[in-house]
Amino acid sequence: MKDHSSTSVTKQGILSPLLVFDGVLFLFGILFLLESRHIKKGFQQVLDARIYPRVVAVIFCATILAHLIQLVRERRAGQAEEGKNPLPAGTAFRISALFVLFIAYIYSIQTLGYFEAGFLFLWLSIALLGENSWQWRGKALAIALLVISVTYFIFGVLLNIYVPPGLFL
Repeated sequence: MKDHSSTSVTKQGILSPLLVFDGVLFLFGILFLLESRHIKKGFQQVLDARIYPRVVAVIFCATILAHLIQLVRERRAGQAEEGKNPLPAGTAFRISALFVLFIAYIYSIQTLGYFEAGFLFLWLSIALLGENSWQWRGKALAIALLVISVTYFIFGVLLNIYVPPGLFL
């Protein structure tokens, strides 16, 4: 009898969950790039406000494409996905939660404002990625306040770049 217990990547279907996930992320990056067209140009600024999101989207898409190419090469070489180390417990939840937080951040910018939405996104993301303690959540709050304060000073004061106005800033 033949032993069918070990399945190689080449015997799997064409679309593995990782390929589908990368494809969805790539489409998300393209959507992010296309949505950057709707950002207002700003007033009296050195750089166009649309440059930063476009650069981030291009880097994001290039990284995903590089990973897709690596996956395809591994499939052609016949390397098995089962040989790789599985994710530690809770990692898949954290990745999914970060993805949901990022989408919520994008949609909340117009309602809450750039700096307020950015603060909430940073605080919740840092708290999610760290320890499950009140001390870490306090540190995450301080880090988020510091990063948003520096961002406000650079973009709002020095460069005078238009960002969606918010509740407080």
